[in-house]
This record gives sequence, C-alpha cells and structure tokens, in this order.
Amino acid sequence: MAVINASFVPSGVADESEVIPVLYVAFTRATRELLVTCYRENSISRHLEDFA
Repeated sequence: MAVINASFVPSGVADESEVIPVLYVAFTRATRELLVTCYRENSISRHLEDFA
C-alpha cells in the first residue's frame, strides 16, 4: 500500500486532527508493505513518527 503525501490536508477538512484517524486506518490495512511520503512538516507528519 502507498500513502502519497500523507501530510496533505484536503480543503474540506477544518482541522488537521481529523486526518489522523483516517491515516491510521490506511496504515493498519497494509498487510505486506507500506510506503508513506510527506511533502512538508506539519502536525500530521509529526504524528507519523508515532506510527513508526
């Protein structure tokens, strides 16, 4: 599974913290390999370190 630009916040999302649970689900669905990329550092990319 690949999650491209995991630090991106869609325009319809009011709070970045709403994205974290969605990413968690995507990460836990990966059964073999997981590739995550980020474009910039923000609160989301800092949370990614917790998943590592």
